[in-house]
Amino acid sequence: MKATKFDEIVAARAGERVQNKIFAFKVSIKKACGELVNNPFYGYHLEEILPDVYRNVLNIMASDNIKKGWPSSLWDMERELVASELLNIMDEMQKAMLAADRQEPGENTPRED
Repeated sequence: MKATKFDEIVAARAGERVQNKIFAFKVSIKKACGELVNNPFYGYHLEEILPDVYRNVLNIMASDNIKKGWPSSLWDMERELVASELLNIMDEMQKAMLAADRQEPGENTPRED
């Protein structure tokens, strides 16, 4: 094998590896942005234009001060999620307390071992 052929092989393989690393980076960034803004990234269409909310987050991360400027919608969305979760828990708790007050066994029974 000649040195030039070896160099071509090395360059081709290095190119493939860099492309794979860039692809993995794009996927992880889109996934992380989606989790942060509660707008999950699905699929592998990486050439699509990023949603504005993703761009805003990435611009903050690329800025000189990553502690300021975060969209208030992040806190608004999280408050809505927490409220929904707590209301679901409270609803189930209320049903459990009503069931305990009634203490009706129902028509079906567990198997006796």
